[in-house]
Amino acid sequence: MKKTLLLTSCLALTTGMAQAGDGILTVATIGEPPTLDAMQTPTDIVLTIGQHIFETLFTYDAAWRSVPLLAAAMPEVSEDGLTVRIPLREGVTFHDGSGFDSADVVASLDRWMAVNSKGKQVAEVVESLAADGPNAVVFTLKSRYSPLLATISQAAIILPSEKVADELTEFVGTGPYALKERKPDQYTQLVRFDGYQSPEGEISNYAGKREAIAREIRFVPVPDANTRVEGLISGQFDYADSLPVSAHDRVKASDTATPVIFENTGWVSMNMNMKEGLLTNKDLRHAVQLALNP
Repeated sequence: MKKTLLLTSCLALTTGMAQAGDGILTVATIGEPPTLDAMQTPTDIVLTIGQHIFETLFTYDAAWRSVPLLAAAMPEVSEDGLTVRIPLREGVTFHDGSGFDSADVVASLDRWMAVNSKGKQVAEVVESLAADGPNAVVFTLKSRYSPLLATISQAAIILPSEKVADELTEFVGTGPYALKERKPDQYTQLVRFDGYQSPEGEISNYAGKREAIAREIRFVPVPDANTRVEGLISGQFDYADSLPVSAHDRVKASDTATPVIFENTGWVSMNMNMKEGLLTNKDLRHAVQLALNP
């Protein structure tokens, strides 16, 4: 099997598993994740692994619109925009065998609004979050908040209510893979969750049908980029993440790997220091904005 090289930070869910057959997919990552708790630390490495384990109410389609994942449909919004009712999918189970319902969503999002930076922003406009029967939740807002769906499409992972705690000790989700073993600085081992209930629909970015093709995914932390390159070419790894573009030609010339460059995978953000230095001057900040067109 010819392997694929990922030259920029990206997620290996679809491309990787599609070529993994029924075996084990070994992925060389940029390092050891500090945690698997995406609410606490929503960094790329945590999300890269965690997206296989956990799911959110909504996710992003190919046009980067928020669309249902664990939600059953788009929300029902009151005319004044202050009440947002979200129906939930039925028949979904967690990796521990417990059923997914509104109590899990309320407990998870309450924690998310308490510990996550974006969640804390949402909490400022939330009057209440409550279950509406077992298969729906209702946000009551203090004011209209248009980014609500986009925000809960990110690190607002849904956990079993019984597992929700200030510090997570068990990492149980509804995703296509379950955590089997984690040995820090050695590997994080995920195994296919046979009870997984996929959403319906055409695959579109993170949305649509999901299938756990590989029986197992093993994420191996390899901080040195050159070591990831050598491991990929030698066949030690099936995939390697975030390699230097300078390695492209060498990998392409090998008979074991295929380089893939993902373009437009991020954006540049210009943030001015308004607490100290020259840019405390508002007029100067305006001048910079005009000159650089951020």
